Amino acid sequence: MKISDLKHRVTLLKRVVKELPSGDLIQKWKETKTIWAQVIPLSLKKVQENEGWGEESSAPRYKVTFRNCQQSFQRLQWKEDIFSVIVPPQADEEQRWITCIVQKKEKER
Repeated sequence: MKISDLKHRVTLLKRVVKELPSGDLIQKWKETKTIWAQVIPLSLKKVQENEGWGEESSAPRYKVTFRNCQQSFQRLQWKEDIFSVIVPPQADEEQRWITCIVQKKEKER
């Protein structure tokens, strides 16, 4: 992996839960950092070979790699789409690069 491979701007999103005075909980997604990443679509065959990559779905899945930025996140935004992390971020042996598998979320209505 080289820096020149990072051609996509993605924004890391972290879930924030707040309790209202009424006792109800509300969930919001906070942007934590915008970074350069490599985003590679996974073929359906590759997804089927790796069972356990989240629940079965026809939603597109991607491998996302970026420089280690020490940020926690549960979702990311790329272009106008939101993606859920289905395989947690993992660092390479040198702790330089982080890779995770994400799945495109359906539009919320």
